[in-house]
Formats: sequence, structure tokens, C-alpha cells
Amino acid sequence: MRGLLVSEGVIDADDERNDARLTFPSAEVDDLMNVFEQLVGSKEMQRRLGCGEQQLEALVEAGILAPRFPSDVTRRPWNPADAEAFLGGLYANAQDTPAGDQAWKQVHRASVRCRVKINKVLEPIWDGALSVGRRHDLRGCASVFVRRSEVDVLLRPERPNHRTLSEFASEVGLNKHRELRLLVDHGHAPITVLYNPQTHRRDRYVTEDDTAAFHSRFTTLKLLSARLGQSSRSISQRLKAAGIERFQPGETDFGPVYLLADVELVPHGLVSRDLVSKWD
Repeated sequence: MRGLLVSEGVIDADDERNDARLTFPSAEVDDLMNVFEQLVGSKEMQRRLGCGEQQLEALVEAGILAPRFPSDVTRRPWNPADAEAFLGGLYANAQDTPAGDQAWKQVHRASVRCRVKINKVLEPIWDGALSVGRRHDLRGCASVFVRRSEVDVLLRPERPNHRTLSEFASEVGLNKHRELRLLVDHGHAPITVLYNPQTHRRDRYVTEDDTAAFHSRFTTLKLLSARLGQSSRSISQRLKAAGIERFQPGETDFGPVYLLADVELVPHGLVSRDLVSKWD
């Protein structure tokens, strides 16, 4: 109790009197005593909010909620009235949202998806800029949803309009976690580093110029298979029979990628530069 009174400024922290000798006007603590009786711990506050520990921490970090008293002076620092007021504000203009409607995203998950603090989603709700939905089969924060399309417009700006390294790797038939990355890291294929406002970091992308540079120098079994209408295995066997090896300087394995100039040397017209390098 002493710690609570100190935190409220009723008594001084450096007051040397023992608890039995402390005196103060009762009027100053009557309201506090009523609040003290209502306080709950973190677990109960989470239950009343309908959220987990991490979600409560996110609300605190964003300045949306705060314990009524410092947690170092009581194990029950939370005022449940704050939870009621918070949820009431979200429910005020909420429309009924059916379960399974993919147009809606739970409010905390929306903030995670957009990589922003929860207040960046809640503030537009309170300002009327975001529609809010409520699922009555859930309770508390778990029941509060926002429209995915509206969140994207407000909080999820367009990423660079180019293929990522992983997307391009899949497109040309190379392992996205290793082979194309090695090719790039060893300086054999160009990429472009651009800022992605969705992830708030710089990522590697393959622009049209990068794509043209790759196809002017390399081809892969997947690309050859698509252009020639033959299986990758059949093409691989014909290349091997012709003595055409994969591109692997220094014995580094870059996957099923070949120099275009080497592939053009295959006899009997397996490929031609126009056919192999054509890019739709």
C-alpha cells in the first residue's frame, strides 16, 4: 500500500516514518481506495481485453493503454475500466462481420501484416478513416476487424514494381534460396537494390534491364523446356551428349544454368539465339 500511495504523491518517497505512523487526509485516498479495490493483474486484464500477452504489450508500447500504477509497486496494476473504455470505443461504430469473410482482417494481425504499431491501425478507426467490424462469435480485441483493402490503401504502400530475387528464381527454374543468389553474389547476374516501403528495408529486385542482361548471357533447363516443348531431362541429356556443361566457374554449383553461347553450339539445331533468348 505504501508504494501505491507514494506513486500517487499522497506521501513522499523519502518519508522516514514507518507505516504505522503515517498520516494523511482521508479525503485524498477515498477515491484511490475505490480504485485499489478494482485493480487486476496482467492475466485478468488480458482476459478482459480478449488478447494475449504480446498484444497487451503492443498496446502499451503504442501508448494506447497503460497500467494505473507502476508494476513494481503492485502485482495488480491494471484498471479494468480502461479495458471497457478501450473496447467500447472500438465497438461504437462497428458493423457485424461474418466469420470467414476474407475481406476483413483482425486488427492486431492487420498491424503485423503492415509492419506498423497497433496505434497506426487504431487511430484511423477512431478518426473514421477505417471501417471497423465486429465478430460476435469472438470477444474483446479478437473480435475487432478492419477492411483489408482500406488498410492497404492507408498503411501498406505499393512495393517496387519489379520481381523479387525469389520470384525471378522460380520463373527461370533456379533454387530461390541458393542458386540464383549465388549467381548474383558472385557477380555473374545483375540485380537492383530498392527500398520496399512495405517492409521498411532495402531488398533485391530484378528489373527489366536486369532480366534482359540475364537472358542475353544465360539460359536454364526450365527456359529451354518451355521454349522447345521438350522435357528438361531430354534437353539435359542432349546438352550432356554434346559436351555442354552447366555454368560453374570455380566448381561453384549455380544449378541448371548454361551460358547461352555454349548452348548455341549444340549440333543439329537444338536451339538458336533468337529462340533461347526470347523473353515474352
